[in-house]
Amino acid sequence: TLPSVRWAVVYGLILTTARALGEFGAVSVVSGNIAGQTQTLPLFVEDAYKQYDTELAYGAALVLGGGVWCRYCSSCWWSRHWVATKTRTP
Repeated sequence: TLPSVRWAVVYGLILTTARALGEFGAVSVVSGNIAGQTQTLPLFVEDAYKQYDTELAYGAALVLGGGVWCRYCSSCWWSRHWVATKTRTP
């Protein structure tokens, strides 16, 4: 139950946030963040949000989220399909 794992959940949320921020910082440093040349989509979202173009920033973030969701669903389908074909007897 949740009360018994409360601190583990809090610890996991803290580590997840730290890792996400670290990854974002690494992408920002490595790519150079040159607009139109080396700018990645997460950096584009940040720039659009900083320039108060929130509709564009939210739209780009939605594209990112949709891509993640599609990747997750295809991964789940593929793993089920692969297991079903491997366990089938000829």
